[in-house]
Amino acid sequence: MRELKDELILYDTTMKRAHCLNDTAAAVWRLCDGRRNVREIAHVLEKDEELVWMALQELEDSGVLNRDVPQTIRSYGLSRRELVMKIGIGAAVALPMVSSILVPTASAAPSPPTKQSPRRVRR
Repeated sequence: MRELKDELILYDTTMKRAHCLNDTAAAVWRLCDGRRNVREIAHVLEKDEELVWMALQELEDSGVLNRDVPQTIRSYGLSRRELVMKIGIGAAVALPMVSSILVPTASAAPSPPTKQSPRRVRR
């Protein structure tokens, strides 16, 4: 885990993936301790429950949660478009976002250039 100014980077060494969580997704992830429910997380963050549900779905889809979101409640809440309409376009930057990439292994990294002796040209 590495915290940056406006985001949190999670490294999954088993799956060789890096996950970048924006501020909203990171705040929800930090509160996912197995003791709080969605209503409590929303209350602590002073956010709508729909926003927390969306963050949970993003976190689950990226594989950073230890447990799955139960199937019966996965479809709970509003779509991203409906949520933007509800909270306003100006607040859309607060929507949770998780971006994931594969992290190459050290052996896949390019070798640094070496200083080679100049080639002689035959005439």
